Amino acid sequence: MNTSVNAMPPWLQDALTRARESLEQGRLAHGLLLYGPPGWGETWLANALALLLLELPPGRDAATLAHPDLRWLAPESARAQIKIDEIRAINEFTVQTPQIGQRKVVVVAQADRMNAHAANALLKTLEEPRGACYLLLTTTALAELLPTIRSRCQLLPIKPAVEEVARAWLSDQLGGVDAQHTEQLSFEYGFAAIEVLAALDREEQPLLEELTAVRRGRLDALTLAGRWSRLDVDCLLARWMRYVRALQQPDIDPRLAALAGPSMGQLQHCFDDLLEARAGVRSTSNPNARLMLEGLLLHWREMFTASA
Repeated sequence: MNTSVNAMPPWLQDALTRARESLEQGRLAHGLLLYGPPGWGETWLANALALLLLELPPGRDAATLAHPDLRWLAPESARAQIKIDEIRAINEFTVQTPQIGQRKVVVVAQADRMNAHAANALLKTLEEPRGACYLLLTTTALAELLPTIRSRCQLLPIKPAVEEVARAWLSDQLGGVDAQHTEQLSFEYGFAAIEVLAALDREEQPLLEELTAVRRGRLDALTLAGRWSRLDVDCLLARWMRYVRALQQPDIDPRLAALAGPSMGQLQHCFDDLLEARAGVRSTSNPNARLMLEGLLLHWREMFTASA
């Protein structure tokens, strides 16, 4: 995570400045909830606030620091929950005296992933905050947190930047990276600049070429499903859905000309199938991702055959 001062996006700077001023005036709450839509930097802001509270130089990755006054807790995997034993360890840490500076800091990233027992255990600490310890919770799913946790935290919302600002910031960070490649990923990620940056760091490729290859019969749907099943399927489906929505617009982007042809009814049916698949991925039913993607990609190919 590149969180240097120079890289800090302007849409996060305002929130960081407000928090710094509240800290200097003795008004910063001991429970802070940083939230916003995915890809706009709630974890970056938590990182900057943790360094600020610990009086450490900016631009470091707090999640990797071996600091006695810092604990950074996050789910162990894409589908893992945060469990009560992890929160109990955090609660024990909060009552200890700082070892180096004036304060201790706990970051609970993706706090909405706490199971019910963990959330209730953390609630007790939020109800009785210790003067020397600050708890920073992050989430991109505010509604999935207990209302009692939300009510005991100071809310720090992160608002998405306008598309031009996101583009400009991303361009500054990337320098000579292929602009067309970046633009296509930006579209797929809804111009959420930090998520685009992470996707580029993972060397992700836009979906358009593979969707077009399946549509034309140049790429086997079953082979692609096997490859895609190893990715973040929820995120992949969201990216795919953006193409379907774009194809439903009156003026189709020229870059999507190869995908033109299906009727509005076919596209809406495709969109609904993708939406239902996302709901299944997010549920506790643990669907077979490869089998699900095989069905979706076969239907995708058939949709173009039927419209020919």
